[in-house]
Amino acid sequence: MEIDKAFHCQFCSLKKYDFKTGTTCGLTKKAPDFYDSCPTIKIKNQTLEEQIVRINADFEHNKKSKFWVLLNLIFFSLVCILLISFGFNIADYLNSIDLVTSEVRFYVIPGVFFGISFLVLKIAVGPFNTYRKDAKIFSFEKQRMDTFLSKYGINYIIHFKRNERIGESLDIDYDFELKDELKRGIESGLAKDFDPNKHLELLKSQKKNV
Repeated sequence: MEIDKAFHCQFCSLKKYDFKTGTTCGLTKKAPDFYDSCPTIKIKNQTLEEQIVRINADFEHNKKSKFWVLLNLIFFSLVCILLISFGFNIADYLNSIDLVTSEVRFYVIPGVFFGISFLVLKIAVGPFNTYRKDAKIFSFEKQRMDTFLSKYGINYIIHFKRNERIGESLDIDYDFELKDELKRGIESGLAKDFDPNKHLELLKSQKKNV
């Protein structure tokens, strides 16, 4: 599968862009040309942190909303069923006392309750469909970011401080930390002759020896 080179380049301070040639490398003056990972990438710390926080905030907020979305779906689905049932019961009751015409009893009253039930059903299903769509998008973005970071031996720790009151969005208050290896890599500038696979094997061997 072809990698998204532009995604790598957006975190590199060597990236150049114009409308005619698109994204180019500041070193080669050519379009990005690498396989799996770029050996000369110079990561912009602030840009990387901003994107990691944004992607993880979206992912965590959507995950935390699952309970309330499902509760909303169940509650308003039950309301919808009750409204339909109530409409038929009203029609049946009016039929027993012969208070209104048969057209009103069998068509108008059930139709009104069906209309109201349809609106309630939209309230039930709408947030659930939005949740499912967002879950796919945010999961993809997080997986892409984590895969990108793993190619350069980067790890991060992030903890969000969330206000749990119903209806409030995720507060962007967080504790964020890049591992010491990444900090040294960013401060060192260019990663010359960097082989992510060899680096990964080195980290695994060091972990076994601990």
